[in-house]
Amino acid sequence: MVSSAYLSKAENDEATAKDLDEMLSGVESAYNWLKNAFAKDGLELVSCGYYIDENGKMGSYSVVEKKHSMFGGLAEQNEKSADRIKEKQEKAREQKKADEKKAEKKKAEEKQVKSSKDKVVVVASSNEELLKKAKDAANGTNEKSLAKEEKVLGNNFDYSI
Repeated sequence: MVSSAYLSKAENDEATAKDLDEMLSGVESAYNWLKNAFAKDGLELVSCGYYIDENGKMGSYSVVEKKHSMFGGLAEQNEKSADRIKEKQEKAREQKKADEKKAEKKKAEEKQVKSSKDKVVVVASSNEELLKKAKDAANGTNEKSLAKEEKVLGNNFDYSI
């Protein structure tokens, strides 16, 4: 924008006309310089304008938008960190599940070992004798009444097979 009073003066005065031409020819380079200067500070030049007042002084106005360029990389880095944390949490959950399964398996094995300790082999010549010896074994009284053959049952292994 050029003041109408200054335009009238430029029509009548050659020196004023020359000054006006120089100012107008520098507008494009001033615009590029201003755009780059704002970008260095993390701002985007949305629009700008230049004016020349009635005394021939040039001024400008601009509209800028904050781009937070200093923090743009931080936001991306923050996002990557959040993804890594989620991955680690997921791995930790999976590891915890695996550990729980191992613990359950170990408990089951321990139960099997305990129950196998409670198992007793009983040899009898009749069903009644078998029933009596099995009941005694379940009550913990069978070991004393085991016959000599029953106590050594399973101790020998035939390697000739």
